[in-house]
Parts: sequence; C-alpha cells; structure tokens
Amino acid sequence: MYQFNISHDGIRAEISDGDEILDVFLENGEIKVKLPYDIDLQALSKDIAERGYFISTDEWDNSETQSWGEAFDKEGYYPNSIYKERGQWIFTLSPEDYQLVDPDKGEKKPVIGERFKEEFDKWYPIIKKSKIERNN
Repeated sequence: MYQFNISHDGIRAEISDGDEILDVFLENGEIKVKLPYDIDLQALSKDIAERGYFISTDEWDNSETQSWGEAFDKEGYYPNSIYKERGQWIFTLSPEDYQLVDPDKGEKKPVIGERFKEEFDKWYPIIKKSKIERNN
C-alpha cells in the first residue's frame, strides 16, 4: 500500500501512497512524519480511544498536542504522539529499530526500519481519517 524509501543511514525516509509523499526523519530520539494536511484532533482522539488505547493530552496546549499508547501511564508518557509545530502537523513514534554502531561495545543507534513500517501501517490510516484539507 505504501512505498518506503529509507536512506542508507536510516535517519531519513520518504513514504508515498500514490497521492502524497511524506517526509520522515529521526530527530531527538523520535521518528517524525510531517503531515501535508491539518488534523481534526478531537475526531482522532475519539477514534483512538474507541480502539481501546490510552490518550494523554498536553496540559499546556491541549488543542494541538496529544499522545497515546496501549497501556496506561500515570506520568502521561506514550510512544505515539501528534502535535502542531509552526503550522505543520507532526506524527511521532518511538523508534524500535536499531543499527549496530560499535560491535565491540555493543553500541546501537535508532534508525527508521521494518518495525517503523509496521507501526506506520497501523497508525497512518487512522490518522488520515481525521484529515482536514488546508485552505490555501
């Protein structure tokens, strides 16, 4: 359904579904997907909650930030989030793929890989259902 073009170093990617090309990058320990449209956050929250996931809304700016996960976290940390930054909606996921950097030390670095593809395939259709077209 989606075409993934991941950079050799695993820190950037492009995803195409035939209609859109999404920019994906690894930054500050998160995989970030820039969304080319606005989101109805209330509709997305309802959909995610109805699927049995836990929702955490940012106390300081609950109109444009939300995170969610499979298990309740009293501190409100969840592996998936969506927020608006400088007019752009960003969907983030915690990386689950790692590349060995130093075999002697066992040092690894997070990368965009197969587990990301699985999570993206799971969440992106749900997010896209809450899409609002931008008025340019």
